[in-house]
Amino acid sequence: MVRTIRGRLTVSYAILLFLTVSLMGAFLLQSLDRYYLKESESKLMAHARVFSHYAEHSFLGNALAQRFGEDVDARVLILDGNGMVVGDSEWPKERAVGQTIGGPLVQQALAGELVSEVVKDEDGHRVLHVAAPLVTQASTVGLVYLSSSLADLDRTLEVTRSLILLGALAAVAAALVVGSFLAASITRPLAAVTAVARRLASGDFSPRLTPQPPAEVAELSRAFNYLTERLSTTLRTIAEEQHKLATVLASMGDLLLAVDKTGVVVLVNPALEQVLGQKSAELVGNPLPPALEGTELARVLSAGLATGQPQTAEVSLPGSSNIYRAQVTPWRTAGGDYGSVAVLRDISDLKRLEAARLEFLANVSHELRTPLTSIKGFAVTLEDDLAAGTAAWRYAKIIEEETDRLSRLVADIMDLSKMDARETTLDLKALDLTGLISQVVEQLGPRAESNGVSFKADLPSTLPPVLCDPDRIHQVLLNLLDNALKYTPAGGEVTVSAWAEKRRVYVSVEDTGSGIPPEDLPNIFDRFYRVDKARSRALGGTGLGLAIVKGIVTEHGGQVSASSIPGRGSCFTLWLPHL
Repeated sequence: MVRTIRGRLTVSYAILLFLTVSLMGAFLLQSLDRYYLKESESKLMAHARVFSHYAEHSFLGNALAQRFGEDVDARVLILDGNGMVVGDSEWPKERAVGQTIGGPLVQQALAGELVSEVVKDEDGHRVLHVAAPLVTQASTVGLVYLSSSLADLDRTLEVTRSLILLGALAAVAAALVVGSFLAASITRPLAAVTAVARRLASGDFSPRLTPQPPAEVAELSRAFNYLTERLSTTLRTIAEEQHKLATVLASMGDLLLAVDKTGVVVLVNPALEQVLGQKSAELVGNPLPPALEGTELARVLSAGLATGQPQTAEVSLPGSSNIYRAQVTPWRTAGGDYGSVAVLRDISDLKRLEAARLEFLANVSHELRTPLTSIKGFAVTLEDDLAAGTAAWRYAKIIEEETDRLSRLVADIMDLSKMDARETTLDLKALDLTGLISQVVEQLGPRAESNGVSFKADLPSTLPPVLCDPDRIHQVLLNLLDNALKYTPAGGEVTVSAWAEKRRVYVSVEDTGSGIPPEDLPNIFDRFYRVDKARSRALGGTGLGLAIVKGIVTEHGGQVSASSIPGRGSCFTLWLPHL
């Protein structure tokens, strides 16, 4: 019973009331005892004072003691100056005459003091003793010794104590009954809260509490109803979101796999279940299945967990010939838990299309080379046979120039196709780029002079060696300088410079041409992108030169960038790591 709130409240009421009645009874008994004892002592002392005045007129003996005993409800003893009993009010029933009484009380009385004390007799009852000196002619000749039994007082106090105890027990019984009803009025609403809470735990959010007194319990009921409503709304929202998430996961064509920080699977979608041939119940809550251990997917998941950074890789799954692009993204909860989620997109068709495109470009480029070579040969032969300046000669010249442009386009397409297919092999050598840059400047010097463009080279005597393919870097420098010469008008200036900084070798090509509009700069390295399409074609550009530059520099572990101010010129800067 005492384990419940009702039991504890009831017992608390009973204990509190019992202690209160007990303390009040004890105080009452103490007060009564003190009061009656004081009254008895006062009466005996008053009689003792009166008796002491008769000593001058009466002989000390039994007659005097018996005379005193008639006036007081106490035994009266008359003692002489030596403490010997010379008179007893109860003589001859009590034969104390001739006995000597000593002690501090007698000594103090013989010394002239009126004194008293309470002692217990042989039966355990209290006895009040009062002693007063008997003085004759200013001399103490004896004393009067009064003894009054307090047995009646003790019996009265004992009866009173019993009544108080019975009253306390009756109060406890009443407290148990009344306290039980009072506690029930408090615990009954709490029991209702408990019942509703159990229904909430079972998923039933329909019940509500009716506020009942006291005010605190009514406020608890209202707060509980508000909590129930909010909890119902929240769980309904969560259920809707989970349904949406399940619908999205089921409709995803991509594969989804999420793991926690320990590598245990926490989420998969039906597409992944179908590929792995396992149900969600078999995967979730367990480590990665053995078929995925040691795969590229497991590696990028581990890398995402270790670094906390997104990871991307092309992976394949056991039992499937498809190729997937895995995008791994770390996730973290507010509680500190974390993991990685991988989304695998099937790129098998893209890979096949890319392979077909590269093969098509390679075949087309290869097939075009032979007829272009024949066309160029016939055009040159016609130029030689025709008179210079005639219309036919000009037509043949145009055929030759366009054939050259097509040949360059085919060559550029072939280069890009090889880079895309990773069919290019770099012949890496440790090289000081100063000599290679000077060679390209010298190669294009006559063309710059014929175009009226000033060609400057700001080069140090030596540069730290870089590990590169000289032919490919030569192609990069040639493309950049060729572009600068094409778009710099007569009277302009092209400057090529190089320097070393932070374990990198930088090469910059700057011109004073028309510049590049800001909106075109982000796309300048895209394939077939031309800022001024008409002018580019007129100058023989293919739109692939800068794309090739970027591809070659990237293959060497470097980067290339462009900046420009329209009307003032452009600047292309590349860097390669040096040894």
